[in-house]
Amino acid sequence: MYVYYSQISKINASGNVTIGSENRIDAQRLTIYASGSAFVSLELKVNNLKADLNGQARVSVRGNCTREVITADGLSKFYGYDLYCMDAVCWGEMDAEIRVHVYRELRTNGHYNIHYIGNPASVDGINSSRY
Repeated sequence: MYVYYSQISKINASGNVTIGSENRIDAQRLTIYASGSAFVSLELKVNNLKADLNGQARVSVRGNCTREVITADGLSKFYGYDLYCMDAVCWGEMDAEIRVHVYRELRTNGHYNIHYIGNPASVDGINSSRY
């Protein structure tokens, strides 16, 4: 199924669904909700990205953003090595895994696996996030 749009600000993927983009999504703000065993793969150019993952959801993003806020729990995975971002705020629980590419500021909180590339000027880890 193809969906055409002129503006998009929210994507909600739940259950056993796959959502992908053929072209880059340009937006001021984009929110992604992924749950169950959903898989989302997008090319982005956004100022503010918010992603909320749970269950066994997987989100893979590439492109550019200014600020991203990622929340993950359960066995969910956020793959963001190919999304070049200035600032990232990540929060996770359980066996969630978050991978980001950040080059200015990274803030983390929770009990989960965080992996980052880039050379952020500031890294602030709270609780027992594992780098």
